[in-house]
Parts: sequence; C-alpha cells; structure tokens
Amino acid sequence: LTCLDELGYAATSTTEIAERAGVSRGAQLHHYPTKAELVASAVEYMRDAVKRAVETHDDDVTAMLKSMLA
Repeated sequence: LTCLDELGYAATSTTEIAERAGVSRGAQLHHYPTKAELVASAVEYMRDAVKRAVETHDDDVTAMLKSMLA
C-alpha cells in the first residue's frame, strides 16, 4: 500500500512491489498474477486488521487509523 500511496495506482508496478516486499517476482506472480489481485488482497488485509482491532477494543486502533489516513 505504501507504493500506491507514493506512486499512485498507474505508476505502481508489480515489480516495484515485489522488490519492496523482498520477494522474488516468480513468488509474487504465483500468489498474485495481476496487480489488481495484489492490491485487492492488500486492501482486504488492512480491512481485516482494522476490524480485528475494533472488535478487540485495541488501544492502538486510533493510532493505526490515524497512520492509515496520514
């Protein structure tokens, strides 16, 4: 998601994402064949993290939400 924030969707490449994540291009393509699938998975991950934090009344939820919106 950092790539998307810094570069925007159009300028973010799956190669850049793989490099930043420290995974091989082959491994990334095995799990996420398209940029759209990769981005959808990242958004779902963040949604689930926020949901868990809210459900458990995690004290850090406010800080997490603020950092996501910064």
